Amino acid sequence: LLQDGDFNLVQSNTIARYLARKYDLYGNEKAGAVSDMIIDGQNDFLSKLIPAVYPKFDQAKLDELKKEAIPNFLGSLEKILDSYSEFLGGDKLVL
Repeated sequence: LLQDGDFNLVQSNTIARYLARKYDLYGNEKAGAVSDMIIDGQNDFLSKLIPAVYPKFDQAKLDELKKEAIPNFLGSLEKILDSYSEFLGGDKLVL
């Protein structure tokens, strides 16, 4: 829970985006969209990973993730990050 005066927020990514906008860490429209894409991709990946390890560890599901989901996610992330010299926001740190 984030309490900002009389404004309350839950959900970790919502809080991160709110604070990034509030403190000018969201970047321009392009940097913000790329940040959103990375966060949403991570959420998609976690939605595949969590059922493999919780509530019961499932080695077969984890092996399946190792073959496709993990390389696809990391490959996509690497392509995104390789296209930037330092930060998504150019010379400025952004969400």
